[in-house]
Amino acid sequence: MAFPFAMTSADSLRDLFERALDLPDHQRAGFLASCCPDLRMRRQIEQLLAADHDRRDPLATLSAPDLADALGDAPVPGWGSGQCIGGWTLHEHLGDGGSATVFRATRNVEGTLQQAAIKLLHRGLHSPEAQRQFRREREVLAALDHPNIAHLIDGGVTAEGTAYLVITYVDGSPITDHACAAQLGLRERLQMMVVVCRAVAHAQRNLIVHRDLKPANILVSNDGTVKLLDFGIAKLLAAGQALPADATRTGYAQLTPGYAAPEQFEGGTITTATDVYALGVILHELLLGERPDPRRPLRASARVDELVTDLWRLPVARPQLRAALRGDLDTILLKALAEEPARRYAGADQLADDIERHLAMQPIRAHPPSRWYRTRKFVQRHRGGVVATLALLTAILSATAIALWQAAEARHESRRANALRDFMVGAFQQAAPGSPREGAPRITDVVHDAIVQARNDTRLDPSVRGELLMHLGVVLREQGVLDESLEVLGEALAGITRHRGADSQLSLQAELELLRAEVQAHQTTGARARMTQMLPRIAPGDAALRAAVLGQSATVAIRERDLERCMADARSAAELARSLDDPALLAEALGHLAQAHFVSGDFPAAARVLEEQLAARQDELGLQHWRVAAVHANLSRIYRRSGDLDAAEREARSALAIDDAVLGADDWRRGQHLNALLMVHRDRHDYEAALSVALESLRVNTLAQGDDSPLTFNEFSNAGFLSLALERADAAKSWLQRADAGYSGHFGRDYPLAIRARSGIAMAIGLAGDVDTGLAQMQAAIDDYRRIGNDADGLAEACEKFARLALDSARHAAAAGMPDCIDQALASASRVDSWWNGRADMLRAELALHAGDSGSALRHLDAARPAIEHAAADLLQRADWWLLHASALHAGGDSDATRLAFAQAQAALQALPQPPSRLRRRAAALEAIMPAAG
Repeated sequence: MAFPFAMTSADSLRDLFERALDLPDHQRAGFLASCCPDLRMRRQIEQLLAADHDRRDPLATLSAPDLADALGDAPVPGWGSGQCIGGWTLHEHLGDGGSATVFRATRNVEGTLQQAAIKLLHRGLHSPEAQRQFRREREVLAALDHPNIAHLIDGGVTAEGTAYLVITYVDGSPITDHACAAQLGLRERLQMMVVVCRAVAHAQRNLIVHRDLKPANILVSNDGTVKLLDFGIAKLLAAGQALPADATRTGYAQLTPGYAAPEQFEGGTITTATDVYALGVILHELLLGERPDPRRPLRASARVDELVTDLWRLPVARPQLRAALRGDLDTILLKALAEEPARRYAGADQLADDIERHLAMQPIRAHPPSRWYRTRKFVQRHRGGVVATLALLTAILSATAIALWQAAEARHESRRANALRDFMVGAFQQAAPGSPREGAPRITDVVHDAIVQARNDTRLDPSVRGELLMHLGVVLREQGVLDESLEVLGEALAGITRHRGADSQLSLQAELELLRAEVQAHQTTGARARMTQMLPRIAPGDAALRAAVLGQSATVAIRERDLERCMADARSAAELARSLDDPALLAEALGHLAQAHFVSGDFPAAARVLEEQLAARQDELGLQHWRVAAVHANLSRIYRRSGDLDAAEREARSALAIDDAVLGADDWRRGQHLNALLMVHRDRHDYEAALSVALESLRVNTLAQGDDSPLTFNEFSNAGFLSLALERADAAKSWLQRADAGYSGHFGRDYPLAIRARSGIAMAIGLAGDVDTGLAQMQAAIDDYRRIGNDADGLAEACEKFARLALDSARHAAAAGMPDCIDQALASASRVDSWWNGRADMLRAELALHAGDSGSALRHLDAARPAIEHAAADLLQRADWWLLHASALHAGGDSDATRLAFAQAQAALQALPQPPSRLRRRAAALEAIMPAAG
């Protein structure tokens, strides 16, 4: 094929490379033959094309000798493992780069073996001037003292002209590989990038430009420490100015095609902005899993849908990633990747500053100055306080509008509206976000004062007063002040109903807000009655109101243990919400639907709905908002129940990180998110960590809700059962008595959680030594569960506790009926949690062992085995199973199998942070008989 153009003097290596890159593979050779008569340049372009073919590591397809040969430099041969250079002994070959070959090396310094990486430069330095220049550069590089830069230890030139550099040995993986392997989130990747930029900036302040930044030169160790490598091939800058492109050149320009700045291809001036371009490429790859395409300079958010990378390489799902990139991160990447160096960040420090400002939700410097932009960033930083303030301002505008409408009817109504306006402006002046400032507005004190003034201000029209009180009550509810919120919302509803009628739109809205407060306060009976009389009064066309009420109904149905109604109402709410253009309503409805799937045991469906809700919340509110944190916490609960404790912990900590940014340390919502982390620690059987989190959650809930709140009762119960697991009987009894008193006083003694607390008290009494009383009270709890008949899990748990207490006190006959009790309880359940798999059979095996029937014990253990071999098996159950198995094998006389089973038991016990004393005693007894078994 002929090409209708030939090479001209203006064609650079970059021009020809990019033109060849646009052609199909089979046309490139003909193009280069026609358009590039310079054989040396043609070989360079061919090697760059081959390197670009591998998008993961553009130099992975070339060995160092091949690359050096392609660029016109032959490597210095002859170095290998076992040889010595400069007092260092070479060991295994670590890798090749475009300019050097790397070995691990050691030397003995006064009896201490020192380890390092030694780089043998491919380019020989034979002239005295070249060697003097190399030594000057080495001295400057050795002066780089930064915790994130691999330190230059030594270096020199051999008699044969081989230059070498000795650098701190770093055992790590490339930054992009580490981010994917560790499944780092968006914020963690940005924070790691700041560390990289600060290290590069340190070198730039010492007049050094790296010139070859890429993931392979930025390693991250297992503990997360970042180290930058290969400053040994850096380009030195003269003080205060950029050197020309050929200054300090050793024969060719060092670059990696996928990360090189345009000026490197074109032989232009190398400056600190050259490194900024490479940092921009690395940041793009960290966030999107792929390098940018210089031929299609799109905003990063616009590339999300066309990414071909594996999903596991992304920090978050695509919808969340698109939302996170849109705005500041798009702007940061565009500036870092600008083709002209003058349009980029001047240095790595400026890039790091903007990333940190983005993380802190402050205006970035790359964004054009704009009062609206700075105000928006302020709102993002203080979203909780500003949203509350805006709710109040909405109340002002709404109430004022109504009053002004009435003023059209009569002059005195106009005066009343003006008085209302003056009252509201005065009451809320201190909370209004008139200009950016540090610290969220203190809204609750202002709300309390405004309520008092609204009640006492005789100038206000009664219906206007009712609407204003409704908005104030909503703010209190959102701040977790539930008792006062219920009072104010009830007063508002009564006032609006008297003056507007019960079926007016405003009355129904006020009733919905009161309903939400009742559900949030666990006033189940009252909430159900309110919904029953509300639903028939909602107009057929008011889909939004109907969806909101049905969503609340789904939550109440869970507490009523009516899972069929829960799912039906949640699905109806979600379907209605999807038909409307209301992101907030849709997100609320998806939360109810995810909850319905969760309580029904369909965890994958719950996770899918929650991921959709997370994207909806982030689109509506941004990445850092307490409602977004709530979705992360709910995802944590689903992942935990699915057995993925690592994912559960990650989501719980994401929720708490948002809390730290936007909520106060005593905010009630933080208590709920702490509870998600508590449960992860509990399922890992790290009871000390779980109890510490439970006590912090209890502190928060007590401050926010008081002692008389279901949320506080729940933390009393958690602290009690965790103390039981730690075998602290007195503390457990005290906590659980407070939980029982709270639940029984609030909901009655037949409330399932009250019965559960009493079963825990019985266990604590038995653990403290009064076994007979403990068993009697446990039997009473079992009888209560059987009588109410709607808590299969609670009944099964009480039966297991009874068996455990009886077996540990050698009352085997008393425990004999408990495995059947568990099976019978679960047989009546609509859904059986996988947690119960194998537990009744393990109790039967233990009873058989005590009866001297090792054969039956082994049969029951075989029946339970699938439960402990499951990937997400409970660690405590696994340790218990192996100890029972070893005991049964020993009783049957199989010594070799006993030793193998005991080894498995020991490994399982070591995986438990706090193994219970009964397992430790059983392990000690087995260990004592191991010699006899051998």
